[in-house]
Amino acid sequence: EPNLQNVPKRTDKDSGAYKVRKCFVPRDGYFFADLDYDAAEYHMMVDYAGEMALIDAIKNGTDVHTATQHMLGLDSRDPAKTINFGLLYGMGVKALALKLRRREWEAKVLRTKYFDRLRKVTEFIFAVKDAAKDTGYLMNWFGRYLQYDAQTSYKAPNGLIQSGVGDQSKVAMVSISTMDEYRIAVIRMLLQVHDSLLFEVKYGFENVIPEVQRQMEAPYPFKHLKQTTSAQYSALNWGELSDTIPLKNASAT
Repeated sequence: EPNLQNVPKRTDKDSGAYKVRKCFVPRDGYFFADLDYDAAEYHMMVDYAGEMALIDAIKNGTDVHTATQHMLGLDSRDPAKTINFGLLYGMGVKALALKLRRREWEAKVLRTKYFDRLRKVTEFIFAVKDAAKDTGYLMNWFGRYLQYDAQTSYKAPNGLIQSGVGDQSKVAMVSISTMDEYRIAVIRMLLQVHDSLLFEVKYGFENVIPEVQRQMEAPYPFKHLKQTTSAQYSALNWGELSDTIPLKNASAT
């Protein structure tokens, strides 16, 4: 309790003195590699929508939520992230206002501005809802059928994207498990947590990590914006990750 998928993130302010992720340590001779998709759901959604101004900004190195922040004229990235995911999840004005800790009229103005600035995203969201309502189902990129009715069609954009990202991770894990390096145990897949995969990597085989990232990024057949991943590492434990691959003498043992 809780299950491993719900262990608090390293960026969260864990309650109490015990940081659960620090309890997980790599075996002697191995280090952890935590490979994470970069805003996978939102990347997939803007690719589906073909929102080229936002796609070009992301391709030029701007974080997707920062790009939305600039488009909406917000003073920080966090409310842009809330709006991005809230509207994808079918959130209404009242719920959005609560999430943003703003008055309802302010949330309504931001929602209107979002739909006005991101016309392709708006068209995508409403087209998916209408298709789900009219046909009773959708099919994601992998061919998975998602069933809806008139009362649940508002969930369809979120379902289409979340199922697509979930299938992407599953296909990637199968591909990784067939790699020669995986079979000889120089890399071991330990855990999936939402959009990230945690591995043990044997010292001396660090070169396998970019190939694992390619396997993660390959499944989704993008039109304009491919899926990308980021990597963090630790010789100590799961709770202390950095951007640098550790040296062998830095291991916990």
